Amino acid sequence: MSLRTLSGQDLEGDWRDDPTLCPHCGRASWPVPQNITLISHVQEAVWPHVKAWTDRFKGFRFCPHLGCPVVYFHRDIPLVVGTSEVRTRVGYKVDTDPIPVCYCIGVLAETIREEIVVKSCCDSLEDIQRYTGARTGKWCHITNPSGRCCGPMVQRVIEAALRERVEASLAEQARRLAEEIPSDGAGEASDVRPDTCCRL
Repeated sequence: MSLRTLSGQDLEGDWRDDPTLCPHCGRASWPVPQNITLISHVQEAVWPHVKAWTDRFKGFRFCPHLGCPVVYFHRDIPLVVGTSEVRTRVGYKVDTDPIPVCYCIGVLAETIREEIVVKSCCDSLEDIQRYTGARTGKWCHITNPSGRCCGPMVQRVIEAALRERVEASLAEQARRLAEEIPSDGAGEASDVRPDTCCRL
């Protein structure tokens, strides 16, 4: 069975017995806290249709999964809003820059990464808040297409950047140690007799 978005786009999927599961990818979705979230992020062309539905219904859902083209849905209407029908770049739906993280302040994942990996000036959420302003806004229910606080996503980006910095540091240490190894050929495998190799 196929699903049809507001603009008439056909998607594979089916409405499931569990109304919290996305009808396309079948994975868990999140409740949209307030209907103003949908109204704030849909394209102008479909805005009248969404406004009409939000005037009558609550209980809309947001699918946060990468690769799934469904952003919002409501099983009882039924309503599906796809990525092509929202005017906001949804950070959860993309894995290439720019990846929005904090919508209130306009902070991107690459900005956080630069502070941690490139500048090496930040080590914690408090540092990132101070240097970028991420997770200091108060309008997530309007600015964030998920209608949720950006905190979990900011933390995920911070942790990934810290891991990258540690790995880069270890790689640099390994490179420096390798440079300290004498290059006069002493101790090379060709100098070791085959019958003595790996014997105690």
